[in-house]
Amino acid sequence: MNALAGNLEFPTAGQAQARQGSDNCLTMTPWGYIVGNGCPLDANILRYSLARFFGIILFMSGLVIGLLPDGEAGSGLIAMKLGAMVMFMLLGAVLFRAGRERPGIEMHVDLKHNVIRLGGRDLSGTFSPTDILRFDEVQSVFLLRNANTSQPARLFLRLGDNVAIEISQGGRQPMERLRQRITYDLTYGKRAA
Repeated sequence: MNALAGNLEFPTAGQAQARQGSDNCLTMTPWGYIVGNGCPLDANILRYSLARFFGIILFMSGLVIGLLPDGEAGSGLIAMKLGAMVMFMLLGAVLFRAGRERPGIEMHVDLKHNVIRLGGRDLSGTFSPTDILRFDEVQSVFLLRNANTSQPARLFLRLGDNVAIEISQGGRQPMERLRQRITYDLTYGKRAA
């Protein structure tokens, strides 16, 4: 595996959505394509931003409840105030934490440089890579299908005997087409190098 240092930005100008399945997105770019999972980027940014916003509001409301004076209040009112403070602060912290985490991995297949960039998007929508793999480092691409058809098929990159990275999940047919495409591109990239 390779170590990354610095803030790398990869141009995504000229992107055209080629195919969007129910569980994953394939976006064509001038240098290759992006395999991501989940909703389109705009919906994700809105959802996570709202979760952070309401998490902060609830947390601050809990703090304000805790700071309200209660000089003449009875023990029952103090217990209710303490319970509401803990509930608001806990719910706010959970929402804020959920809004900060972006689930899923995004894979950039760069056909010009014969590399795969793995990483995720931050809340501003910029891609931050965690690893860069050369095409020859990937030994195979395999699809894990479950006998239960209600469970999604999962697509993996195999890097070694005991090392595999899950890159996407979804329906069997879209995942099989994606597996064939990635396998073809990895093989073609190895021959072109």
